[in-house]
Amino acid sequence: MNGNPAAKNTTATFTKAGTYAFQVVIRDAGNQSVTSGVSVMVSQTLTAVGVTPASASVVVNGSQPFAANGRDQFGEAMGAMYEWAASGGTINASGLFTRVRRRGDRI
Repeated sequence: MNGNPAAKNTTATFTKAGTYAFQVVIRDAGNQSVTSGVSVMVSQTLTAVGVTPASASVVVNGSQPFAANGRDQFGEAMGAMYEWAASGGTINASGLFTRVRRRGDRI
């Protein structure tokens, strides 16, 4: 209790995903009070994906593994499902790229 009417407008800033419990006590000049509580669930939101390596040169019929790492709105690692797509070769669900021979390629 801070006795300040400005406390009616309070901002909560979250630094990680999780469930947070808030309790508010309102007291009048006659010392009568009421208490109320609320739970807020902050979910992770995928906001960035990094791919390693960022670039690679792959010889014909050669392979290169790639990895993807997601981060949430707080910069924390986040497991996510990724769907890979590539040109000039094939890439499997695990991120393994294999270059295929195209017309004009030297072997």
